[in-house]
This record gives sequence, C-alpha cells and structure tokens, in this order.
Amino acid sequence: MRTEGADRVDELRGGSLERPASEADDDEEQLEAALLAYAHQEATRWGAERFAAEFERRDEEERRLTGAGTPPFRYPWEPDEIAPPPSSVLSGLVDAAVQEQVIRADPAELDLVEPPKIRHAHVPRPAPPEPEAPRRARRLRRERAVPQRASVISQAEAARMSPSARRLYGLEPLPSVDPRRA
Repeated sequence: MRTEGADRVDELRGGSLERPASEADDDEEQLEAALLAYAHQEATRWGAERFAAEFERRDEEERRLTGAGTPPFRYPWEPDEIAPPPSSVLSGLVDAAVQEQVIRADPAELDLVEPPKIRHAHVPRPAPPEPEAPRRARRLRRERAVPQRASVISQAEAARMSPSARRLYGLEPLPSVDPRRA
C-alpha cells in the first residue's frame, strides 16, 4: 500500500488522501500475501515433521533402555539415586592401634603452624639489622655520637653540575651585583 505523500497514517485512514485504485497493485499485494502464507505453512510443516522425528527417536531410546532393565538416565543428585555407603564402612569400632591416626584424642597436640611469609617479587627486601655495639662490663658511659662526615662533592660531580648548582654548594663565587641591573 502506498501513501503517495501522506505525512501521517491518520490522514490516510481518515480518507483525506485518496488511495490509488490500480488493479495491478492489488494483484501484486494478493500474490505477495499468498506467497507469505504458503511459506509460513511450509515452515510449520517442516518444523512439525522434524520435531516429531526427534521425539520419536527419544521415545525409542527410552523404550530400549527400559526394556533392557536399566532405568533411563536421571540426574545423580536426586535423593533416590544416591547410594548409601557400604555397611563395612559403618560397622564396628575403630581399632585402637590406628585411633590416633584417625581421630586426635588430645586437642593440645594440635599443631598450629603459621605458613612461611613469602615476599612479593616487587617488594624490596628489608634492610639488614644493624650490628649491636659490643657491651662493656664496666661503668655505663654514654658514648659520644660520632658526627657523620659531611658529604664531599667529587670533581666529577662538580663538573656535571650546572653553574647555579655550583654556586649553591659554594664551589663557585657568587656573581657580584651589578648596580646597573638592580
């Protein structure tokens, strides 16, 4: 169906626009509808035949299994499918010679061992502990803390420094202040 310039469906339904009454268009639409109905019927028939064959195959397999004396497949978690444990497992007491291996009688014997700590590969190793100073048996005197030597800048480091860094560390004299710049 063609609208021929209709902007809205309401206009077409309301009759404000006239529909073309061509017989060729009507014949094409009827043929298209008939072909669509035929394709739908064929698809329905094919699906019904296919599923009927599949259901027949399943029924035959079930009859074969039932006739042979074995029940058809069922999921093992159904209550009637779970087999009880053999009676030999539940019969009698545990022999005294192996009772310690089966059940620990004394809970104090339980060994709780902490698993070894493993350092992650990206975590740096901890610093080694500093050796303790040897203790003397004499009087307790406070030892004077030895002042640490100030770091000395080597000639190679000074050569790599910028001029401002050399002035900062006192390796070069500060420039004199030019009164014209100030």
